Amino acid sequence: AITIALVFLLFRPQQQKAKQHRAMIDAVKRNELCARWLLQLVGRSGKGDPASRPVDLSREERDATVALAVRHGLAPLLHRALQSSGEWGRWPDHLTRLLDEQRQATALANLQRYGEFRRITRVLGDLGIPVMALKGLHLAERAYGDISLRPMSDMDILVPRNRIREAIGALY
Repeated sequence: AITIALVFLLFRPQQQKAKQHRAMIDAVKRNELCARWLLQLVGRSGKGDPASRPVDLSREERDATVALAVRHGLAPLLHRALQSSGEWGRWPDHLTRLLDEQRQATALANLQRYGEFRRITRVLGDLGIPVMALKGLHLAERAYGDISLRPMSDMDILVPRNRIREAIGALY
């Protein structure tokens, strides 16, 4: 009876922990695989080794890849990459709808930011304060060529240091 109790008290919890550890390692490996495919597809617009193309992903791996893209703000780029690579029609409808929604939401939000940037430049321009867009606004148009491809959460602008207080006062 003592031996059976020891098995349940000592060995059973160790087996459960080992099983949980293996599941965690498998999840990390799956996420690493999905991250590699996502970076390959986004970075090369779907070109590369055919054996590692997203068409070879399981349904679970495709779900994980899209979730990863959404989490890291890469969904619009994944959307474009899948369309330009010819993979779009091979992906499940629920994922392509999600990618469509993400890209449309990014486009709408960025159009609103561009509108706000135009308002800011008009107000500051009327006061003779020069303004320059930095990072997100500038990159979305220049580097990506499409404002729907780069999600932004804020807007960074540069004004001359000696005019900062005046600019803040004019905008608020």
